[in-house]
Order: sequence, then C-alpha cells, then structure tokens
Amino acid sequence: MIAIYAPPATTASAPAQRYHWRGCGPATPYQAGFEDSRYNAIYRNPFPLASDAWHQYDAGHEDARRNAKEQRA
Repeated sequence: MIAIYAPPATTASAPAQRYHWRGCGPATPYQAGFEDSRYNAIYRNPFPLASDAWHQYDAGHEDARRNAKEQRA
C-alpha cells in the first residue's frame, strides 16, 4: 500500500494560502512566480490582487526575467 502525504488544509506554523502547489510539493508565491517565468514563460498570478502573496509572486517573476536577461547579455 502506498500512502500519499496530504498536508492539512491549515497549520499554525504555515497557513495553506502561503503556498501554491508545483509538481509534487508546495512552493512559495515567490518560487511559483520565478518558475512560471523561467520554465513556462507565462505570467499567471493566482493570488488575490495586491495581497502579500500577489506581490511575492510578482517579485519572483520579475527576478526570473532579470536573471534571463543577464544570462543573454
């Protein structure tokens, strides 16, 4: 029998809304934005407009774009 780990909906130390699922595990909003830009070349911010998570996603996306531009130069 294979047990699949499913984290609780919320925990005291890390609320579920802080993470966005990527592949097999959770990613922070910053990681989600970075990965969307770097690997998928898309901007799909799933977080509520102007929330902390929205700003973190945006920062990750912007950092990935800057990183790609620096690597091309």
